[in-house]
Amino acid sequence: MTAPCGGAFTAPACGVGAADATARGAGAHRLEMLRARRITLLLIAMTLMGLSDLLCTLAYMRMSGMVEMNPLARWVANEGGASGLVAFKLSTIGVSAGILFALRRRPIAERCAWIGAAAMLALTAHWVHFNAHVPGMTTLMHELAAASPPEWVRLRD
Repeated sequence: MTAPCGGAFTAPACGVGAADATARGAGAHRLEMLRARRITLLLIAMTLMGLSDLLCTLAYMRMSGMVEMNPLARWVANEGGASGLVAFKLSTIGVSAGILFALRRRPIAERCAWIGAAAMLALTAHWVHFNAHVPGMTTLMHELAAASPPEWVRLRD
């Protein structure tokens, strides 16, 4: 039961309170929509950076090989070859983006999207640095390929 206007428990339908509630609701909805847009843009950026990581990984693993620091990705590449690695990376990109997209109206999703985008940006910066220095690392790459440490992966298919 609601009290009449001016009572201890003022109903939202009474005068100014209703207008304030509507304004707050519209403002909250706008903020929620802006959050959803930011998350969507972050997910697009993360997906593009993830695809560039996949392309670089495949290129180096197919040429002379490379050190794969992610033990799960290393296992998938060794056991499933290129197709297994592609499926693994695309599924991790898709599942993580799908979860965050489904939760895009929640504040926690935005925090997670920013963290994910920062991590992918760091990985992309690593690839840019690595690609810029590969010509000077030819001897080292050949030595690593010959030594074949456990982290070394070379795709044969």
